[in-house]
Amino acid sequence: MAASGLDALVVVQPENFRYITGAHPGFASAWRRAGTQIAVIPADDGLSPAAVIADAIESAFRARSGFQDVRTHPMWVDYIDVESLAARDLSTRDLFAEVAKCCGDCGDHKAKPRQRPATYDMGNAVRLLCDGLADRKLLGARLGFEFEFLPTSDFKLFRAALPEAKLCDSSEMFRQLRLFKEPEEITLLQEASDLTEIGIGHALRGLKVGETGFEIAMRYRAGVMEEAVRRGDVRLESIWNFNNCGAITFGKDPNTVILKEGDGVKFDCGCTIAGHTSDIGRTYVFGKGSRHQRAIHEALLDAWETGFEQLRPGNPLSAVHAAAQGRMRALGYPDYNRGHVGHGIGSSIWLEEWPFIAADATVIIQPNMVFSYELPYYVNGIGAFIVEDQIVITENGPKSMNANLPKGYCEIF
Repeated sequence: MAASGLDALVVVQPENFRYITGAHPGFASAWRRAGTQIAVIPADDGLSPAAVIADAIESAFRARSGFQDVRTHPMWVDYIDVESLAARDLSTRDLFAEVAKCCGDCGDHKAKPRQRPATYDMGNAVRLLCDGLADRKLLGARLGFEFEFLPTSDFKLFRAALPEAKLCDSSEMFRQLRLFKEPEEITLLQEASDLTEIGIGHALRGLKVGETGFEIAMRYRAGVMEEAVRRGDVRLESIWNFNNCGAITFGKDPNTVILKEGDGVKFDCGCTIAGHTSDIGRTYVFGKGSRHQRAIHEALLDAWETGFEQLRPGNPLSAVHAAAQGRMRALGYPDYNRGHVGHGIGSSIWLEEWPFIAADATVIIQPNMVFSYELPYYVNGIGAFIVEDQIVITENGPKSMNANLPKGYCEIF
């Protein structure tokens, strides 16, 4: 913040809020709006951080974040805390009569507001933010907002509420912060990767003629969930997949495609554990494949391994793209033309994080970066192909997080 001339960060993007506070931003964050959760992080170490969150998640947020200054706004959920009153010898009717006497915080309990909003009150959240900034004498400060995320309508509200402040873009700062992963983040990404591989293996073991792409995808998801239950891993939050079966890669609904002998089966999938998402790709052939399937797959793996060798500290990401794409073209695929062959991975809700492994990427590879490094090829008439691993960069070079599923050409019988 000092280098950027900022006096404080006003963190509104859900992923960044979680990254900064260590706590889930709450289910209202699914709306992807700026007022459901706000964190204030002053540049001055003498000033404490603050958070503005929905009332229903206050207890969970306090326990996970350790924030002391937590200001809550009401949301649509009819939430009320009567823990202290419940211990008294009152009938249920009298208990709620006591609640009705109070219109705000009191010594005994926290009463609900007289009228809850249909969703949440953005104006209320912004007022609470302004109160927190005023307490820290930051109303006229240089405040960093994530402009890459901030909806235009929400920006207007912040601008109107903070006429004396200088609103600056903190997007690049968060890019740089999230580029390097802490050991705990790498562990979460490894665990998500392990679950994904187990799910793919589960889906492969049940392949049969006549089943739909939807059935294959659901078997993958079931495999992930069953393993999470077996491990007792309550941090599993979501599962995603982009699968493809057969020779037509675009133009058909992948859920309704019927599997037949000789079809390629492409998995591009992952899951989210404690906000950190895996992303793995594998291609197999159900039954006996064709010479074209084998040739394309083997070329992709060769090119993937060529690019993998460039994923070393000190190299620019563009060197990886040049090596992988150049090798594919040298192997007899002159039209192979990928915009990127991988991307950062971590806590983005949309899976693919900056930076991208592209021809014009200038980012220098350094230890503790994590990428999903991929070489897909979509060939209508033959099939969809992908080789993709999660890669953590170490002092000694790249290390794959995927060791349980073969990357080479493989026919499943």
